[in-house]
Amino acid sequence: MRLHDRVLGLILIGLAALLGFHSANLAGPSGDRLGPGLFPNLIAMGIAACGLVISLKARSKPGPMIVVDPRLKLGSGLFAVSIMPAGVIFYLLVIDWLGFLLTAAIMIALLSIALGATRKASLVNAILGALLAYGFFAELLRVPLATGNWLNYFRGF
Repeated sequence: MRLHDRVLGLILIGLAALLGFHSANLAGPSGDRLGPGLFPNLIAMGIAACGLVISLKARSKPGPMIVVDPRLKLGSGLFAVSIMPAGVIFYLLVIDWLGFLLTAAIMIALLSIALGATRKASLVNAILGALLAYGFFAELLRVPLATGNWLNYFRGF
């Protein structure tokens, strides 16, 4: 499926408005103007600016607003489109039990295989991707990530 640049720009502006609305409600420390909503608001402004530029540049481009690829109607394209939402649903269902590292590694490996990578390359992608993501979020940004409950089954032995 292809979207005209005007439609894509409007979608970006809408997403930026949604992000800005939700980040405006983040409560910060009393009396501090720079609360937790500052960074999301800056991101929202950047996304909105990009959407506006894309939309304005697309004013003179002719063509349909949405073009559906014929392969999508055959079924194989539908599989390719549904891979990422299925991965997100898998992540949401098993993150608490498996933890971030295992869930991310499994998800990256399965997505890599589904998108045509060899098993060896998908295994390398999974290990490196999960470790890099963990290092970035848990160590650098100090975001608490799920550790997983599956180890509790082995503690009784």
